[in-house]
Amino acid sequence: MNYEIQLTSVDWETADPKPVGVVPALRVYQGESDGPSPFVGLLGKPWEDEDLSTGATTFIHDLAGYHIDQPCEELDGGAKNDFTELILVMEAGPEGADITRFGINYTAKGRPYRLNIENRSIMCGTAISQRPEDHPGYSDC
Repeated sequence: MNYEIQLTSVDWETADPKPVGVVPALRVYQGESDGPSPFVGLLGKPWEDEDLSTGATTFIHDLAGYHIDQPCEELDGGAKNDFTELILVMEAGPEGADITRFGINYTAKGRPYRLNIENRSIMCGTAISQRPEDHPGYSDC
Protein backbone atom coordinates (compact mmCIF):
# COMPACT_ATOMS: atom_id res chain seq x y z
CA MET A 1 0.00 0.00 0.00
CA ASN A 2 1.46 3.37 -1.01
CA TYR A 3 0.72 6.74 0.51
CA GLU A 4 1.80 10.15 -0.58
CA ILE A 5 3.48 12.02 2.26
CA GLN A 6 3.76 15.75 2.80
CA LEU A 7 6.80 17.13 4.62
CA THR A 8 6.04 19.45 7.49
CA SER A 9 9.50 20.27 8.85
CA VAL A 10 12.96 19.00 9.70
CA ASP A 11 14.54 19.76 13.06
CA TRP A 12 17.70 18.82 14.90
CA GLU A 13 19.29 18.77 18.33
CA THR A 14 22.80 20.04 18.96
CA ALA A 15 25.52 19.76 21.57
CA ASP A 16 28.54 21.97 22.13
CA PRO A 17 30.04 23.18 19.97
CA LYS A 18 26.85 24.28 18.24
CA PRO A 19 26.77 24.69 14.46
CA VAL A 20 26.94 28.21 13.07
CA GLY A 21 24.07 27.21 10.80
CA VAL A 22 22.16 24.23 9.45
CA VAL A 23 20.30 24.26 6.12
CA PRO A 24 18.00 21.35 5.27
CA ALA A 25 17.24 20.67 1.61
CA LEU A 26 15.91 17.95 -0.64
CA ARG A 27 17.90 16.60 -3.56
CA VAL A 28 15.50 15.36 -6.24
CA TYR A 29 17.34 13.21 -8.76
CA GLN A 30 15.81 12.00 -12.03
CA GLY A 31 17.83 9.55 -14.07
CA GLU A 32 20.14 6.57 -13.61
CA SER A 33 22.57 6.64 -10.70
CA ASP A 34 24.13 4.61 -7.91
CA GLY A 35 21.22 5.72 -5.73
CA PRO A 36 21.07 7.86 -2.61
CA SER A 37 23.82 7.68 0.01
CA PRO A 38 22.73 7.13 3.63
CA PHE A 39 25.33 9.40 5.25
CA VAL A 40 28.01 11.29 3.37
CA GLY A 41 30.25 14.18 4.32
CA LEU A 42 31.23 16.69 1.67
CA LEU A 43 32.90 20.09 1.79
CA GLY A 44 30.77 22.96 0.51
CA LYS A 45 27.14 23.30 -0.48
CA PRO A 46 25.88 20.55 -2.78
CA TRP A 47 23.81 22.95 -4.91
CA GLU A 48 27.06 24.80 -5.69
CA ASP A 49 28.99 21.60 -6.60
CA GLU A 50 29.35 21.09 -10.36
CA ASP A 51 29.36 17.29 -10.03
CA LEU A 52 26.10 17.27 -8.03
CA SER A 53 24.31 20.13 -9.80
CA THR A 54 23.55 18.41 -13.07
CA GLY A 55 20.50 18.63 -15.31
CA ALA A 56 19.15 15.53 -13.51
CA THR A 57 19.29 17.14 -10.05
CA THR A 58 17.00 19.72 -8.48
CA PHE A 59 17.52 21.08 -4.96
CA ILE A 60 14.42 22.06 -2.97
CA HIS A 61 14.98 24.48 -0.09
CA ASP A 62 11.37 25.08 0.96
CA LEU A 63 10.53 21.69 2.49
CA ALA A 64 7.24 22.62 4.18
CA GLY A 65 4.42 21.13 2.18
CA TYR A 66 6.63 19.27 -0.29
CA HIS A 67 4.91 16.07 -1.52
CA ILE A 68 6.82 12.79 -1.86
CA ASP A 69 5.07 9.96 -3.67
CA GLN A 70 7.88 7.47 -4.35
CA PRO A 71 6.93 4.04 -2.95
CA CYS A 72 9.30 2.62 -0.34
CA GLU A 73 9.48 -0.65 -2.31
CA GLU A 74 11.45 1.20 -4.98
CA LEU A 75 14.15 1.94 -2.42
CA ASP A 76 14.79 -1.69 -1.40
CA GLY A 77 18.39 -2.43 -2.31
CA GLY A 78 19.02 1.22 -3.21
CA ALA A 79 17.14 3.20 -5.82
CA LYS A 80 18.87 3.32 -9.18
CA ASN A 81 16.50 5.79 -10.84
CA ASP A 82 14.53 8.82 -9.69
CA PHE A 83 14.91 9.37 -5.96
CA THR A 84 14.49 12.12 -3.38
CA GLU A 85 16.91 12.44 -0.47
CA LEU A 86 17.11 14.76 2.50
CA ILE A 87 20.40 16.57 3.04
CA LEU A 88 21.53 18.73 5.96
CA VAL A 89 24.25 21.26 5.29
CA MET A 90 26.04 22.16 8.52
CA GLU A 91 28.37 25.13 8.94
CA ALA A 92 30.97 24.94 11.70
CA GLY A 93 32.86 27.66 13.52
CA PRO A 94 36.52 27.33 14.56
CA GLU A 95 35.54 24.97 17.43
CA GLY A 96 33.63 22.62 15.14
CA ALA A 97 29.97 21.60 15.34
CA ASP A 98 27.89 18.75 16.75
CA ILE A 99 24.39 17.65 15.71
CA THR A 100 23.29 14.84 18.01
CA ARG A 101 20.13 13.77 16.14
CA PHE A 102 17.50 15.07 13.77
CA GLY A 103 13.87 14.43 12.98
CA ILE A 104 11.61 14.53 9.95
CA ASN A 105 8.01 15.63 10.53
CA TYR A 106 5.41 14.73 7.90
CA THR A 107 1.79 13.82 7.30
CA ALA A 108 0.36 10.75 5.58
CA LYS A 109 -3.36 10.37 4.95
CA GLY A 110 -3.86 13.52 7.01
CA ARG A 111 -2.17 12.13 10.15
CA PRO A 112 1.06 13.61 11.57
CA TYR A 113 4.17 11.43 11.95
CA ARG A 114 7.76 11.92 13.05
CA LEU A 115 10.81 9.94 11.98
CA ASN A 116 13.68 10.25 14.48
CA ILE A 117 17.14 9.79 13.00
CA GLU A 118 19.61 8.75 15.67
CA ASN A 119 22.75 9.75 13.84
CA ARG A 120 25.35 12.05 15.32
CA SER A 121 27.19 14.36 12.93
CA ILE A 122 30.39 15.95 14.20
CA MET A 123 32.37 18.43 12.16
CA CYS A 124 35.85 19.58 13.12
CA GLY A 125 36.71 23.25 12.97
CA THR A 126 40.01 24.99 12.28
CA ALA A 127 40.80 25.28 16.02
CA ILE A 128 41.05 21.47 16.29
CA SER A 129 44.46 20.17 15.32
CA GLN A 130 44.10 16.57 16.50
CA ARG A 131 41.68 14.24 18.25
CA PRO A 132 41.72 14.75 22.02
CA GLU A 133 42.71 11.42 23.61
CA ASP A 134 40.45 12.09 26.60
CA HIS A 135 37.37 12.69 24.41
CA PRO A 136 36.50 9.35 22.77
CA GLY A 137 33.26 10.72 21.25
CA TYR A 138 35.21 12.68 18.64
CA SER A 139 36.53 11.14 15.47
CA ASP A 140 39.89 11.89 13.90
CA CYS A 141 39.98 15.08 11.85
